[in-house]
Amino acid sequence: MSTLRRFPVISAAALLVLSVGLAACGEETAPTASDPERTTTAPVEPDGDPTETNDPVDESDLPGERMDLFWPDGAELAVVGVAADDVLNVRRLPDPGADAVGELAPLAEGVVSTGHSRLVDSGFWVEVEHDDVSGWANTAYLAYLGDAQDRTDEASRVGPQASLEALGAAVADELGGEDGTIVAESDMTIVIDLVSSGEGDDSVRGSRLRITASSQGSAYALDTVEVLPLCIRGVSDGVCL
Repeated sequence: MSTLRRFPVISAAALLVLSVGLAACGEETAPTASDPERTTTAPVEPDGDPTETNDPVDESDLPGERMDLFWPDGAELAVVGVAADDVLNVRRLPDPGADAVGELAPLAEGVVSTGHSRLVDSGFWVEVEHDDVSGWANTAYLAYLGDAQDRTDEASRVGPQASLEALGAAVADELGGEDGTIVAESDMTIVIDLVSSGEGDDSVRGSRLRITASSQGSAYALDTVEVLPLCIRGVSDGVCL
């Protein structure tokens, strides 16, 4: 099971408020267990064949209202907050019921915005391109990635744990104080996204923890912690704008 704990996603209302003066923001209402954009157990099967031609859709046929409050044309984003055993669907239309034309992995980077975003039923979507996939994605699961910073010393009080997941939870609690989602895990490395509830710094959506461990008997001891900010408006010199 790769979900550490269910994280609180920034609400659409809070993001709309901070978007008005910012030119960037998050998207949809908080996902539920039935949210077709991500699950908590297994990858969502696309509604359509991701390999079939994704014919362009005229803007007049798109649902919702165009909103130029998000990421500009060419902005490079990363998938955030999607569990390691899940995917983020890219859809033909900005609608959770539309056919999926592709999938983005939990650690996908270089997801390029076309600059076209829409407000649909109080949810926010952005048109994106990634490799051979082109379509619409829920902005609650996209952000700019800042540069990694070593914060191992700040988690030095975390002792050996019975499992890698337990070690990750202890470090996340020590550094973030937010609920988190495991987005990648291997024998001695775990990556956890901590997504903000929307309070505090309006340039930061949360942070990504890259935690490495070593064996200490049957336990997992902390080796290193790197923290990458998840940025809303953009990145300059590795930090959120």
